[in-house]
Amino acid sequence: MKEIVYRTVPTTPEDMKERIRQAFRSIRSKTLERVRQNFVERLYICVDQGGDIFEYLICKIHTSLW
Repeated sequence: MKEIVYRTVPTTPEDMKERIRQAFRSIRSKTLERVRQNFVERLYICVDQGGDIFEYLICKIHTSLW
């Protein structure tokens, strides 16, 4: 996002807002679906851990998937 928005320096606050809107419109639906799936996966891991720290498990899970 940042690369797209700041490709050139925004000239006004409205210009900045429009660049952000355009950048978000450029996100593909497949990308949004992967983000959603990843978020749900993290929620399940969090619940399984009783809300405790679980970030270290995400690294292990994703490493084992590769």
